[in-house]
Amino acid sequence: MAKSILVVEDDYIIGEDIRMCLTNMGYDVPGVAATSDDAIKLAGGLYYDIVLMDVKLRDNSDGVETAKVLFRQFGIPVIFLTANSDESILDRAREAEPYGFVMKPFSERELHFVIEMAVYKHEVDAGLKKKEKWLQTTLAIIGEGVIYVDNYGKVNFMNPVAEQITGWSIKDAEGHHLVEVFNPTDTDSDGFDNVVSFGVSLSKVLARGEFIDIPNVTIRNALGLYLRFDESMAPVVDDYKRIQGAVIILRGTMQRKLCDNSVENQLMRSLSLLKNDLKTHILSFESSANNLFFGKTKN
Repeated sequence: MAKSILVVEDDYIIGEDIRMCLTNMGYDVPGVAATSDDAIKLAGGLYYDIVLMDVKLRDNSDGVETAKVLFRQFGIPVIFLTANSDESILDRAREAEPYGFVMKPFSERELHFVIEMAVYKHEVDAGLKKKEKWLQTTLAIIGEGVIYVDNYGKVNFMNPVAEQITGWSIKDAEGHHLVEVFNPTDTDSDGFDNVVSFGVSLSKVLARGEFIDIPNVTIRNALGLYLRFDESMAPVVDDYKRIQGAVIILRGTMQRKLCDNSVENQLMRSLSLLKNDLKTHILSFESSANNLFFGKTKN
């Protein structure tokens, strides 16, 4: 099926010349727009694989801003056409993240090459985005906490379960070191130094590419809750066997404790005082009852 291309060119003669050139190369060109508004209207009515956009349009509208709108609203990749090679113009055009540049005047072969490369790159990007959405959806619904850190140990991603466990949102946690977000307790019930162990384990994963399982990890999250669970760390390695970061999986039944030992102690003291107070009231009631009914205090 022929690729459909939207041409946005403010010069009618040049626009028709580009249309004929593209048609001869086997592309479908349903329309040529001369203004930003026309381009947006045409893009909303039909599906286009690519847009050839003049950087400067007749109505003094900005081709760069128009390209941003077309990509944001319709997902159509843009190739810029320009007769000006000024670096400032090219810098502005890069803001729209175009899939290519074509300098006027251009040859048919050059235009064909840039279009085919742009279409291919867009298809690859669309496939990656689809996989990314699938992965995000999968991570959002699984019952285990998942955290991804870069090779410096800084958080790049957390799924909702990990957000709930740590008490951090991904927005707040992003860029912070995992130890800061995870906040392992200084010692567990066996006197094991969790902070040092956790840091050493993460370093082994990021530096050596080791796979590590740590049972019974205890943390104090951002909400003050003490939680315990099993943890696994694994390196993320690219095609060239370079370590890019690590994935941390949090699994198992969490043992939720009180926010602070002082709160627990205060509660126990309050219960003890209440118990003593009730005992005093019961003894006082017993004494009053004995005086009332028997005229004496019960020994």
